Amino acid sequence: MSSSNESPAIPRLENDSMNVRLARWVCVAYWALLTVVLLLPDPRGLLGLGELPGPPNHRSLHFLLFAALAFVSLAGRWPARGLRLAVMCMAYALLTEMAQLGIPGRSFEALDLFENVLGLAVGAWIWRWVRA
Repeated sequence: MSSSNESPAIPRLENDSMNVRLARWVCVAYWALLTVVLLLPDPRGLLGLGELPGPPNHRSLHFLLFAALAFVSLAGRWPARGLRLAVMCMAYALLTEMAQLGIPGRSFEALDLFENVLGLAVGAWIWRWVRA
């Protein structure tokens, strides 16, 4: 029996199947949206956005997008975890950059790929920090 000084246990995501299902749906939706944004010739036009504020050439946008990808992928509690999930995310980062070679108005940029991988690492670190 717990004493009155102890706080009630906070339910963990992996123990609540409804939360896990919701997290997985958010993850799948984010992967789909990210794929569209990365592979369209003019994603800002589709979203009705003009020039985005921030650094020239939108440096750091890839970093933020892929940090969020790592976070939602880990939140989804998929069977593929750890190294397998990291390899899948890095392969996705590389393949979407390479696919841009065949899309008018898009190009492969090594700096974008670097930002993708760095974003994945930071997003995973944030997930671990939040879960600690």
